[in-house]
Amino acid sequence: MVHQPSPEAGALRSASAPSNASEAQSILHGHATELMRHSGTRSYSSHTSGEATVGNTLSIPPISDVSTKTSLSDAAPSSTRNADTSPIKKLDSTKSVGDLAKDGTIADNTKAFGAMEREKAADGKAPTVKVQFSDVTAQPNKMPPDFVVKKDGSVTMNNNPEKTGQKDIVIEVERADGQLIPSESQQKAVDELYKYLDARIKTENPDAQKNGVKIDDPQNLVSPETEKATQAKSERQAPAELPPEAEAQTQRMNRFKGAGSGQMSRSEANDYFPERSVPRQKNENDNIAAMKDVVAGFTSKGDKAPYEHVSHRGSRGWGAGRYGMGYDQVADWLSNLNIENLEELERQGKVPKGTAAKMKAMKASVGKAKESGKDSDLDPFLQKMKAGDKNDPLTADDIKQNFGKEVQELAASHQIGRYSEELGAQNQSVQPGDLAFAMMTGRVPTAEDSANPESKRFMDAATQSYQIALNRFDQPNGPVDFADTGNLSEAMKDAVGKQLWRGYDGATQQGNLGCAITVSRILRAGGIDVGNELSVNGLADKMRQIGAEKTSLAEARESGKPYVIIKKQGGSHTGIAIGDTVVENSSSQRRTVARDLSQSSLKSGSYAYILPTKG
Repeated sequence: MVHQPSPEAGALRSASAPSNASEAQSILHGHATELMRHSGTRSYSSHTSGEATVGNTLSIPPISDVSTKTSLSDAAPSSTRNADTSPIKKLDSTKSVGDLAKDGTIADNTKAFGAMEREKAADGKAPTVKVQFSDVTAQPNKMPPDFVVKKDGSVTMNNNPEKTGQKDIVIEVERADGQLIPSESQQKAVDELYKYLDARIKTENPDAQKNGVKIDDPQNLVSPETEKATQAKSERQAPAELPPEAEAQTQRMNRFKGAGSGQMSRSEANDYFPERSVPRQKNENDNIAAMKDVVAGFTSKGDKAPYEHVSHRGSRGWGAGRYGMGYDQVADWLSNLNIENLEELERQGKVPKGTAAKMKAMKASVGKAKESGKDSDLDPFLQKMKAGDKNDPLTADDIKQNFGKEVQELAASHQIGRYSEELGAQNQSVQPGDLAFAMMTGRVPTAEDSANPESKRFMDAATQSYQIALNRFDQPNGPVDFADTGNLSEAMKDAVGKQLWRGYDGATQQGNLGCAITVSRILRAGGIDVGNELSVNGLADKMRQIGAEKTSLAEARESGKPYVIIKKQGGSHTGIAIGDTVVENSSSQRRTVARDLSQSSLKSGSYAYILPTKG
């Protein structure tokens, strides 16, 4: 599945900051650029150089929206769904876990694992119940869960948490390769087991009885009905700057982690995003359109009228429309708006009549308010938007009259260009997760944001969402393959800029021959242990040993799965890739780089090994 950037504009993928100004190329054009009044060196666009970042280029096909477990359209592929083949046993909360194991209500597998070292709960503190899907990909040194909900809905105990007084009780839901939601029998079993543990914990802990048991369910496996009935206290919270809607989409994206591979339809992929009823603008390529859908998915998904969506953005006031843009973003767009170009769009019928005059007046009010320092000089709609008074919220009519859907699309394109430029200058790259964070918060993420677990969780989910949004454009009819590449994609991204040949300085001629050891160490970091191979031939042998599928480079690119490239013509070389992005050792730079495949020597005279998704 190969995405080809449009000829009119470059892509978000391959968007690294240029090494010098003469190399810079504008990549995010469209009406965002057309409508800006350029002056001097000011230009809200991103740039590209020969090397790309992994986050921009991973090509992962889409899966279905899994937020509603009972919807057939949201179900896992039929080839991986499990029928309800066994009755779910009721778990009597008056009985201990040990008693349930003795009478056969749950299967006792504790002897297979023996005594496990678990972190103890603090005195008087109730344990947190963690619920997660099993990972069908490689997982070195993974701690076994306390309970496993098997594919048929039966429950097995690996460790008795009532004997250990541990901090966390872990429930794992077993899944097949490509499975994205629990089967009907598994769903019943997960809910029953959670209700049982909830009741047992509350019996022993007054605080839990009063305030609820803490639940860490990042993939939304416990049904909302069960969480509501037990008054579960969620441990997962979106960063304060993000709207509540963002957490639901983050949970949907988490279903990809460890899912292996499968297929789903184009319509199911579309269900991840709210409807877009405005045609693309001139020069709006797949990448810009995909990023818009990403932001909308975290903002207005589920709203029947996404362009009239309203959300409160704290000190930023009201967020308006499909993209939830705040006053700060709208004012920035207005300040750079070229009214003459907008008037031309109005003459062409691409925006409603009267739009140019209205925007001209609003732009003037922004300028006046900046000079006077008085919000009272703002247009009434902008005043209301900025104030964020919960007693005087924006209405659908306010938005339709002042910030209609056509205008929203123009403003969103501009903001994508603006933040792309800032990210390129700050980080030397533009990654979808970072760009989505900026669009959602009104600022580019800092190093502290990237280190914050919840912010990073959102940015990872946004990167995953970007791949779904982008790859829909390559698969107009489906079915669409998907593959979990989370572990390896993280390892690839983390490798960029590092000298992974270190420790073998002499053998690699100080990194000149460091390609094989670089790929070996990336594979190991991603959960596939192939040792420390120093030769391309040795690495190819390891690929055969682990059952990797040998294929053509073209087929590997289109698979959506990670693959290792072996070049045997014109000099032996290797790299690891997903889609069009290859991560490889650079002999000249003596470090790991990420490039578009078209910029790599591996693009010709090579074959590939598609990596297995199971460990």
